[in-house]
Amino acid sequence: MRRLEQNPLSISFETKEGLRIRPSEVFRLLYEPLDVLINFNIQTEESQRHRRSRVKTPRSPINLVEWINSREQMQLTATICYGTEETRYAIDARTNFDQGAIEKRPSIAILRRDDEPPLFLREARTYSLENFVIPRIAEKANRTINPSLRQKRFDIDATRQFYENSDEDIHAAQPEKLMYVPEPHILCALEEIYADDLIHRITPQATVIDHDDQTLWLLRDYVQIAGDIKLGPELLGRYLATMHALGLTEFLDRQLIHYCAIGNHIGNFDVDFMLHTTDTNIAWYQDLDDVKVELGREGKKFGSLVDPKEYIKLLRKQIRTVSAEYEANGVGPTLFLSYLHRTVKPDALSRLELKL
Repeated sequence: MRRLEQNPLSISFETKEGLRIRPSEVFRLLYEPLDVLINFNIQTEESQRHRRSRVKTPRSPINLVEWINSREQMQLTATICYGTEETRYAIDARTNFDQGAIEKRPSIAILRRDDEPPLFLREARTYSLENFVIPRIAEKANRTINPSLRQKRFDIDATRQFYENSDEDIHAAQPEKLMYVPEPHILCALEEIYADDLIHRITPQATVIDHDDQTLWLLRDYVQIAGDIKLGPELLGRYLATMHALGLTEFLDRQLIHYCAIGNHIGNFDVDFMLHTTDTNIAWYQDLDDVKVELGREGKKFGSLVDPKEYIKLLRKQIRTVSAEYEANGVGPTLFLSYLHRTVKPDALSRLELKL
């Protein structure tokens, strides 16, 4: 049952005391106590990276079990109005993260009822240029893509476009380079492209609850993830070809658990670390390298008794076939740029009234 297809009218979020709050406050209340752990992990990694010898990892500054129990005691709730029916959900924090690796606040919260699948509240963020996230993205891009050429691949100047108050159109990164496109900008652009029927959907349908110039708060239904479906070469090839046609690559944060079923296709519900390039060869070779690694690590998710060489052969063929279709229809990396804006403009997304 897909609850959001039943045309909900409004949503509200309440504290245990009955105070109505914005979704931004939901995320603050749930995850602010993790900041001490996040800062601890960042500082620990930095100190270890600058030492040649291995050092013992310090003890975590918080007790995760206590944090989980304290979130449950908060008793945050959400109420969704479906016509004349009001349905109340308990709001749970995401807890299935690696305590020693978490370096940013979780971007989802879960709305639960005993008698139906969960709903997911997402905070799609624009990370500040001063935040550690952007330098990490730049470092990994420069380190991963042909590092022997000693050429910096990350275009910080092109990335700055999403942080400037300007009416100018978005321009591409320099040739053979990539720029970071924040998640809310990706989602807004994709929804406009879907509306023009240029590509099939590669992100789950979601409803906007709230937004500002840099952040989207969205609600979506539960979707089947990669563990529930087989990523055959036809499915994965069509998805990757669609990404390449748009000039997008996800190699910075490629995780199979982010892939999900969307109709007869697969897509990605976690697009917070996407890069854009007009050089599709970069995306092509990096994606194939990643798939080869994942085949060796999690081959069962690609289908039973998968032969890696045969899988890659079929995958290449599917990518080329679908890419040719997009090229014939005029869908390319520069087209995607024409749908991007310098501020968050969710005009093409469906809306749900937020009651305060």
